[in-house]
Amino acid sequence: MNKVQLIGRLGNNPEGGENYKRFSVATSERYTNKQGEKVEKTEWHNVVAFGKTGEVIEKYFKKGDPIYLEGKIQTTKKEDKYYTSIIMTGFEFLPRVSEGVNNSSAKPEPFNPDTSEINDDLPF
Repeated sequence: MNKVQLIGRLGNNPEGGENYKRFSVATSERYTNKQGEKVEKTEWHNVVAFGKTGEVIEKYFKKGDPIYLEGKIQTTKKEDKYYTSIIMTGFEFLPRVSEGVNNSSAKPEPFNPDTSEINDDLPF
């Protein structure tokens, strides 16, 4: 099974063509090393969203916004170089800091491009 789940922040504004949008997502891991020092390690992921998913991502997300996403890993070869991307299949809106990230009663709404409609009345 080829399935990826990430919680992170957009590293740039989504951009691309009519049928797709590309953007990066940063995920961070925090831990204490053997010396007792707190360490934060950030990984960057290239993400591609197609169709309706890409439209929603471009319309409602910008650099720095938190996101939960699901997808699959795809590696392509161009001119003897390999590129790995996550092909997004779904996502959930996560609360922004100004909306109170610590509010545990706020449940994100899942987005499935096959069953969801684009709602122009969203407040953000």
